[in-house]
Amino acid sequence: MIQKTWIIEKRKRQTEIFVTNRTTESIFIGEGHNKKEYQRSMELAKVICAALNHYEGKKKLPQLIT
Repeated sequence: MIQKTWIIEKRKRQTEIFVTNRTTESIFIGEGHNKKEYQRSMELAKVICAALNHYEGKKKLPQLIT
């Protein structure tokens, strides 16, 4: 079984933040239309990404795709 690495991805002019494994699943985290929203969404994305990678046996820091 191949383990998938979860990463943080920004879409739509970098205003929508997702956590994705780039093959089958993506989780919408939030929008970043202003600085406060963006920072909060990125904090949540980092926590979710780290948790999913840990759950699937990975111990890497989240990667950011822009």
